[in-house]
Amino acid sequence: KVPLPPSEWTIERMAKTGQLVAGSVADMRKSMDELVEAGNPEYFQMGTTHGTLPFEEAVRQLRLFGEGVLPHYR
Repeated sequence: KVPLPPSEWTIERMAKTGQLVAGSVADMRKSMDELVEAGNPEYFQMGTTHGTLPFEEAVRQLRLFGEGVLPHYR
């Protein structure tokens, strides 16, 4: 294996290869449904903004995910 150079560590590449799921609640569920169908993962990992958004917006996004996406997979 040859590791990717840092210049290839982009959001676009992550989205293209299915490593990034983002968008509305409906978009998230559609993408996650595709992941479940393709590989039935045991875990999902959610990454957040790590300080690039105001706290209130980060909380809003977590709440949307927790209330609109996660219940579909329980």
